[in-house]
Amino acid sequence: MTLFKRTSLRFRLNLFCMAINLIIIICIAAGIGFISNRMLRQKSVASLEQQAALASERLDALLDRVENASLHFVVNEAYKETYESQKQSGYYDSYLYSATITSHLLEFLSVQKDIYSMAFFTYDGKSFYRAFNEESSLKSSPGQEKLIETFLSDGYSHHWYVIPREGNPQCAEFVFIRKMYNLNGHLRGILSLTLAEKSVTSLFPSELSGDAAYVLLFPEDLYSPTPLSGTPVMLDDSQLMVTRPYDRLSATTATLVSKASVYHDSYILVTVIILIGFGALVLSFFVFHQATRYFLAPLELIVNKVRLLSQGDYSTRIHAAFHDELGSLAGQIDQMAANTEHLMEQIRTSEERKKEYEVAYLQMQMRPHFLYNTLENLCGMVAIGENSTAVSMIHDISQFYRAVLNQGDSIISLKAELEISESYMNIMDKRYPAMFAWDIEADGDVMDCCIPKLTLQPLLENSIIHAFASCPDFSSGKIRGKILISCRRESDVIRLTVSDNGAGMTKEQLNCLSGESVSRPGISFGIRSIEERLRLNLGDSVSISIESEPGRGTVICLLFPAEAAGNHRKMKGI
Repeated sequence: MTLFKRTSLRFRLNLFCMAINLIIIICIAAGIGFISNRMLRQKSVASLEQQAALASERLDALLDRVENASLHFVVNEAYKETYESQKQSGYYDSYLYSATITSHLLEFLSVQKDIYSMAFFTYDGKSFYRAFNEESSLKSSPGQEKLIETFLSDGYSHHWYVIPREGNPQCAEFVFIRKMYNLNGHLRGILSLTLAEKSVTSLFPSELSGDAAYVLLFPEDLYSPTPLSGTPVMLDDSQLMVTRPYDRLSATTATLVSKASVYHDSYILVTVIILIGFGALVLSFFVFHQATRYFLAPLELIVNKVRLLSQGDYSTRIHAAFHDELGSLAGQIDQMAANTEHLMEQIRTSEERKKEYEVAYLQMQMRPHFLYNTLENLCGMVAIGENSTAVSMIHDISQFYRAVLNQGDSIISLKAELEISESYMNIMDKRYPAMFAWDIEADGDVMDCCIPKLTLQPLLENSIIHAFASCPDFSSGKIRGKILISCRRESDVIRLTVSDNGAGMTKEQLNCLSGESVSRPGISFGIRSIEERLRLNLGDSVSISIESEPGRGTVICLLFPAEAAGNHRKMKGI
C-alpha cells in the first residue's frame, strides 16, 4: 500500500482503469458462466432423471427374470415328483431323497446365471442349500432360518428381502422367497433364491452407461451403496446426482455424473471470454495512458510549484493560464501560500510568548523569597520549642516541592493541582497561625481534567498576602479570614473559584492586579498572565473574572471548556 501511494497519479489512474475493465470482464465471464452452468445443469438433471428411470426398468427386468425362474422351478414336473414324495422308510431312502433334491438344485443353478445360491425348506422342517461356487451340500442356507420366519409372519406368497451379506455385513444381499404348493393347494415348502452380485453390478455395461454411474442406495445408510454399472462410485460434492425411489427393494436408484464433465463446455466458453477480455484490457491501457498524459499536464505544473512551496519557498506562484477546475485549484494554492506565510508568523509569535510564560512558570517554581521566608519561620519555631509544628511544616514543604517538581510536567490533573494547593495552604497556615481558615469543594467528575501546574497558587497567595496579612484586623487575629477553593462542572464548562472574606480591593487596586503580566526584566506572574497561559494551553475560550469590594472580600473565577481540559490520563497516554 505504501509503494502504491508513492506512484504517480497517471499510473494510478491507468491502474484504476485497468481494474474497472478487469472487474467488467470478470462480471461478464461470471454471468455467462453462471447462466451456462445453470442451463447445463438443468439438461444434465433431465438426462439423469431419464437414466434413473431406465435403471429402475433394467432392475425390474432382472428381478422379473429371477421370479420367473422360481416359477419354472416350482412347476417343473421332475421337481414336483421329488418334493411330493413322502415315503422315507430308512436311512437309505432319506439319503436318496436329499441327494435328489440337491441334484435338482444344482441342475437349476447351472442354467440360472442371475442366481448365486438357492435353498429349499420342506414342509416337515428339512432344508437344502446350494451355492453356485460351492460343492453340493445338505446344509441349510446360512442365516436364512430367521428370514424364513419373517417371511411366514409377513403373510406374503413371494417377496424380495435385503439382508447383510455373509462375511461382509456392510454390503447388501438380495433374496427372493416364494411358497411352493402342491396340486391340492397344500404348502409343500419354501424356495429361497439369492441374486448374484455380478448380475447387479453389471446391469449397465460401460458402453451403455457412458459418463453416468448407477448406484442403488438404501435408507438410513443401512448398507453400502451397491453399484449397478460395475465401477465403484464416490458419493461426494464432485458428483451431480438424481435419485428415484425403488419400492421393490425398499431402496433408491441413483444416477450420477461428474460435475466436471457437466460444466466442461461452460469452462471452455468462460476461458475464451477471459482471453478476449484481457486482449481488450491491454489495448485500453495504452489508449488511456496517452489520454491521461495529455489531460494531466497542467496538474504536473501545479505539483512542481507545490513542491517548491513545501521546500519553504512561499514567494513562488503558479500563475495558471487555464481557467478550468485546475486553474481554480492553482489560484487557491497561491492564496494558501500567502495565508500559510502569515499563519507561520503568528505561530512563531505565539511560541515565543508561550516560552516566556514557561520561563516565568519555572522561576515561580523556585521562588526564593517564599522558601527563605518559610525557612525563617522554621528557625523561629525551633527556637521557641515548637518542634512538632516545625516537623509538620517541613513535611508540608517537601510535599509541596515534590508535587511541583515531579516529572517536570507543566500540565497536570486538577486533582494534582488541588494537592499542591493543599500543601501550600498548610504551609501558609503554619506561617500565619489562626489568621485564616480554608476549605476545598470539588466535584468528583472534574478531578481528571487537565490544567497548567501552579494555576491556583498565585491566586491563593494573593488572598493570603493582600486580603489578610496586609490588613491589621486579620493579621492581629481580631477577625478570622476564610478562603474557599471551589471546583465545579457546569454543563460543558469547568468553573474554578477562589474566594475570600478579606480586605477586598478598590477599583484602582483591581485594575493594577488585573494588569500584571510577564515582562522583562523583573518578571511577575499576575492574574492576566494566568489567563494568557491558560489560553495558550486550553484555547481562547478561557476567561477570568474578578469581583471585589473593600471590606467584603474578593472572588476570582476561572472558566474554561471541559472538552479542552480533556482527561489527564488520555493526554498522558495512560
